[in-house]
Order: sequence, then C-alpha cells, then structure tokens
Amino acid sequence: MNNTSSRAFTLLGLLITVAILAISSTAVLIIINPAEHLKTTRDAKRVIDIRSINESLELYLSEYGGAGMGSPKTAYISLPSDDPTCAADYPSLPSLPAGWQYHCAPKATYQKIDGTGWIPVNFQSITSGSPLSHLPVDPVNSADQNLYYTYVADSSWKASAVFESKKYRVIIGDLDGDGDVDQDDLNILLTYRNQPAGTCPKCDIDGDGTITVLDARKLVLLCTRPMCATE
Repeated sequence: MNNTSSRAFTLLGLLITVAILAISSTAVLIIINPAEHLKTTRDAKRVIDIRSINESLELYLSEYGGAGMGSPKTAYISLPSDDPTCAADYPSLPSLPAGWQYHCAPKATYQKIDGTGWIPVNFQSITSGSPLSHLPVDPVNSADQNLYYTYVADSSWKASAVFESKKYRVIIGDLDGDGDVDQDDLNILLTYRNQPAGTCPKCDIDGDGTITVLDARKLVLLCTRPMCATE
C-alpha cells in the first residue's frame, strides 16, 4: 500500500517537474532574445492589419469599381504629416521611380476611414458599412526604420508592409538562391516589373499577385549588405 502510494507520488512529482521545466524553457527562450520576440509579435499584427485593409478594399472595389481608389503613381504611406508630399517631416524616405510621388495624410485625419486618411478611400460609403473602424498603421510607423504601411492604386491597388523579424523575413528576397539579398536579386526582380506573380513567384514579395515597385522597395530593405552591394 505504501509502495503504491509512494510510486504514485513519485510519478505525480515527475509530471509536475516536467511541466515546470517546459514552462521555464519557454520563458528562458523569450528572455534570451526579447527583441526578436517583439519583432515577431509586431509582424503578426502587420499580417492581420494588411489582410483587413485588403479585404476592405476588395469590398469597396466590388461596389464602386476603380473609382475613388486613389491617384496613379502615388505611394500613400501610413506616416502622418501636414505636408502632403511627406518631405517636410520625412526627408529620408527612399527615392521613388521617376514620375512617382509620396503622399501623407494630416496628423488630424490620417487614421480616418472617410477618404481623408492615409488610404484615400471612403470606406464609410460602403453600403453594408465599413469593415474598418479606423485605418491601421504600422506598430512602429517610423520613416527612419523604414517601417510603415504603403498603399498604391496604379495598374492595380495594393496595401503592403515591411517585416522585421527573422520568422517573417527568412530567405525572402534571395531570388538567385545564393544565401543573401543584394543588387543581383534586385536586378532580377526589376526584369519582372509590372508582370503577374506567376512569372516570378519569389519576386512578389508582398504577395499581392503583381510584381511592382513596392516589391523592389521591400527587397532593398531586406538587403543583407550595405547599399545592397554584391560580393
């Protein structure tokens, strides 16, 4: 009787110990690299935000077609600025191709969904109601860190984000398969510009189905060497 109780107690103690060790191991992993854990958490929010934006745009498009989607050759970004060109507040923004321009919404309205926000679409006009209560912005939303959301309505509309964690960035942009991201990869991507993703699936970095200048911009931010230099 005592031996049975003793063995049961020993087994129970062992199970409790294993459970504690498992919890402790998880906690240690987070503590060892808290910065990477936070990056992954922010990237998970970016995925949710961009999905919500694109689904809302699809709903608007189904009702109004391409009307009111925004101006062509314009990169609308989630950074607030009372300067519509963004230049006054964000002089370090990456250069755009010739003929393109940035657009920022005022600080007072940049998250509004009535067409005055950073995405120039009046979601409130959707008959069934706007799926968004406000326009999401990047968790960091910093020009200096190149972390902000972008929306374009050129040949096809799309919203996109730049990821920062290893989990979401792993080998993304390595188009030639040499283990790094550099000018060679950028050159490959540019040869497929404005073509469907099927012509170069790995070139469609933001996964919207079309290879555009925004994919090139995201690839540059993923470069593993300064100035995207090659070996």
